[in-house]
Amino acid sequence: MIHACTSAQFTLPLNVYQNRPSTTTDAKIKKISLAIFGSLTLLVGHFLYSIGAPIPTLLAIPLFIAGGLMLWQLTKVKDYEDPATLQAYRMQAQSMSLSEIEYMHTRQNMLRYEIPAKSDFSRIYRAEMKSKTFAEINLYFEAYKTSKFNVPPPKEFKTTFERETKELTACEVFERYNIEKLHTYEVVSDRFYNDWKSFAGFCKKHEEKHTGAQTDYDLKAKKALSTFQPVLDQASGDNPSRQAWIEQLKREGALLASVPANRWPRETLNIMTPPTIPDGDTVAESLSPLFEAHKFFIAEITAAKVLFDGQKKILEEAMASRKLGINQHHSNEFKAP
Repeated sequence: MIHACTSAQFTLPLNVYQNRPSTTTDAKIKKISLAIFGSLTLLVGHFLYSIGAPIPTLLAIPLFIAGGLMLWQLTKVKDYEDPATLQAYRMQAQSMSLSEIEYMHTRQNMLRYEIPAKSDFSRIYRAEMKSKTFAEINLYFEAYKTSKFNVPPPKEFKTTFERETKELTACEVFERYNIEKLHTYEVVSDRFYNDWKSFAGFCKKHEEKHTGAQTDYDLKAKKALSTFQPVLDQASGDNPSRQAWIEQLKREGALLASVPANRWPRETLNIMTPPTIPDGDTVAESLSPLFEAHKFFIAEITAAKVLFDGQKKILEEAMASRKLGINQHHSNEFKAP
């Protein structure tokens, strides 16, 4: 139920601005505007509500809401241009956490107006970082490092990094952290950084070799299919059963032609299975080329796949060996400098 309001209820926000200072900031102008329009909106809503008729009462409801929102928004406007108000914000920030300050003022205003004061920032920053992961610490440093604040560097929080990496291998650290930045921040040693660069180069060459082997397999498989396809297209069965089989091979051949060879569903397609002849059955002379071409197709893609699998196994073993060596080399790496 909406209760009737008296006009006196809407004069208070206006009274706040009766004695305006000679220097009026944009924030003060915004506050005055919100107070005036919010109060007028509530007065109009009160007038409509006081009429008592259904339609004016319904119109009064959104006016009450709009007026209330304006007056509520008035409390959120912050005056960073007024020296006294800005100093009050800085004093208030002394007892707040960094997250609370960011929420209250936004990081942009913190950096622009130096909230909190420079003398308080490092203490507040260090306290905030105690509950952060090392990745978050790096993000905070990146956000504040170009500001006028004295920002503690990430290496000051190296114990957090040591705690997070205590149960990790060196290669797992490579995967989870930006080693380039860790070295820049003097969190990891030159030895660790150089081994990471060497490993990154090894991984790049490893990927290139794997891609090359994959490409070679795809080309050989596609070539085998393109050789088989014309024979398959011209084939027709000597009985309904074989005709149905040929039609199925044609559909499956079209499917294989539309996707890369590494995605061929080998186990579920008849075209990937060598043709068989039931005992006592014979193959018509007209089907002999198809049977021979099908066998040749299977042999070609099988040979290509065996070669690719062998190359892939060699690459996997090389990668495992390289990782083992790095992990053993840095088994006791993460100690404070």
